[in-house]
Amino acid sequence: MLTPRYDDDPSLLTAAVEDLATCCLEVVEEMSWSTDDLLPLAKPAEVSIQTTTTTSASEPIVQEALSELEAPCPTLSDRDRAIVRLNTAYFHRCARAWSLAAKHARTAQLEDEAIAALARGAAPPFAPTSRDAAVHASTVQLLRNRGLSRIEPLLGAEGVASLVQLVGRQSSSALALNVFDQTTDQPWEADAALLTDAELSALVAMAGAADDADVCLQHGCDMDEAMLAEKEAAAVAPELY
Repeated sequence: MLTPRYDDDPSLLTAAVEDLATCCLEVVEEMSWSTDDLLPLAKPAEVSIQTTTTTSASEPIVQEALSELEAPCPTLSDRDRAIVRLNTAYFHRCARAWSLAAKHARTAQLEDEAIAALARGAAPPFAPTSRDAAVHASTVQLLRNRGLSRIEPLLGAEGVASLVQLVGRQSSSALALNVFDQTTDQPWEADAALLTDAELSALVAMAGAADDADVCLQHGCDMDEAMLAEKEAAAVAPELY
């Protein structure tokens, strides 16, 4: 049968369809097929297709990130690592990273006062000339400025190199956990509640810190928040200002 141009003459299309239907009926009659042979008695078998879910695919990434958080770092003490880990976990607001960092910090005998300060992004009550203060200041610079304006003599070249590597690895792990291990928990709030702003300000002043925003959030705050925090603390402990 030749194929005509059906778009030129619709009647040709109608005639062709009728011819095709007639041929089909003739074939059925000639073959003596029954109705059961022509129609399926059951639905086609369902094929089970297994796909990899996002959760299962991300599990190795989560485990690697958690393992990296606990990895040791040369030339840095457990106390140094605790300060870096708490700073980085809070900066990225990573719940899993903070929980592990807080546990490690207490094992490293970091004071609750320091943990409470870092849990609100505030300056811990470290003596200005101490190694703790140097580690904290360098970590804050790396997180906020993505660089160091000065090298802390107390850390030395090897210490600074290790600190930069540690901040990088902790930040990378925190990013992975924030993406693939999403949670609405904010475990730092419980640690922050260990001290009031006024108590923290008093401890910072006693440690000899000369920062003009002792209770200012160092990570992600603006000047209005800093001034408000300072005024609130001054109202409770005016002798500090």
